[in-house]
Amino acid sequence: CSEADITGLFQERVQALNFTSIFHALPTDCRSDVREYTPFTYIAIWIVLIVGTLTVLGTTIDLAYIQFLHRPKKSMQITNLRR
Repeated sequence: CSEADITGLFQERVQALNFTSIFHALPTDCRSDVREYTPFTYIAIWIVLIVGTLTVLGTTIDLAYIQFLHRPKKSMQITNLRR
């Protein structure tokens, strides 16, 4: 699979769909899967991890506090006094 093959295949599909007046196949660029990690990449990953951890931790604490530790007592429940 080369760049020319990809461009030709896309051009054939554009012509088959009769979109030649709208779209035109430009030369493609084949890239490798090698990724460059810069210090900014690592900083962004750490920021996302910290925010995600705080979100999960906050939700867990909130659910534990509301659901298990702060249930209203039966005597504190409001009842309908009008009949």
